[in-house]
Amino acid sequence: MSETLYIQINRNIQVDKREITIGDVAALLCKNAGITARVKTIKLITLPDVPKRRVSFSVITVMEKIEKIYPDLQLVSIGESDFIVDYIRQKKKSLRRIVSEAMPLLRKHDL
Repeated sequence: MSETLYIQINRNIQVDKREITIGDVAALLCKNAGITARVKTIKLITLPDVPKRRVSFSVITVMEKIEKIYPDLQLVSIGESDFIVDYIRQKKKSLRRIVSEAMPLLRKHDL
């Protein structure tokens, strides 16, 4: 008897990293925790280094990537059939901002 993996994906997902894995976009449920852990690490896409990016996907794309690794795994989608991933690059903190945030902590610990 083969294992079953349930996949739930919301309509809109926001991420702040360019390399997106299935675990970033989907909630997964399977009796075999090893399968769940491995599927979460499957790379879905690497986005270009731009401030913002919106990409649409089909759950079929996710299922195809899973089937390449687990061809006998039964896949059941219980979420959206299409979804959108919004990538928003996080702004890097300037050295001045880091120091200004750290100073109150340093003063607090002065004896």
